[in-house]
Amino acid sequence: MKLSVTSVCIPDLDLAETCRLLSNLGYDGVEWRVRYAAEQSESYSVWGTHKSGLSPANLAERAEEVRTITEDHGLGVAAVASNLRADELDDIRLLAEGVARIGAIPVRIDPPKPYDRTAPYGEVFDLAVDAYGKALDILSEYGLRALVEIHGGRITVSASLAYRLVSNFPADRIGVIYDVNNMTKDGFETFRMGM
Repeated sequence: MKLSVTSVCIPDLDLAETCRLLSNLGYDGVEWRVRYAAEQSESYSVWGTHKSGLSPANLAERAEEVRTITEDHGLGVAAVASNLRADELDDIRLLAEGVARIGAIPVRIDPPKPYDRTAPYGEVFDLAVDAYGKALDILSEYGLRALVEIHGGRITVSASLAYRLVSNFPADRIGVIYDVNNMTKDGFETFRMGM
């Protein structure tokens, strides 16, 4: 089994510092957080500004740097943790261009709309299937695969609901991040059955 860490939880380290830490701790890989920060700040936070500063807009120009630093520390890239929604097609294309320059790495893509009960689940689900279909077409041009996370407040709060969404597409184009922590808060299912 290989172990990796998401850089989401290490906001105050740059690329080299992150890789040095993970390598020294014996990890095999990293999931790079690549997203736009809601607000740029001089202080770093998990969901805010990150010292690594990777975003869909700059990943293509920084891809060689990311690939080289990661490999130089003996690490692989497990995935890319974006917070792009499946209907943000222009940004998905930017992200795909950057990711493809690093390698054939899966990319986390969120549903286009949260499930907050302002619209019926079926309507939100149909919107997601349509949006993911378009997003997957873009990702497949670059040889990339999407990942959907089991996550609260979305239409994928459990393994079975995530499966319901991804089963609309070929398995080589989309997968599921089995997030046990998120399932303890919302969408709990028996873990063995879920796996």
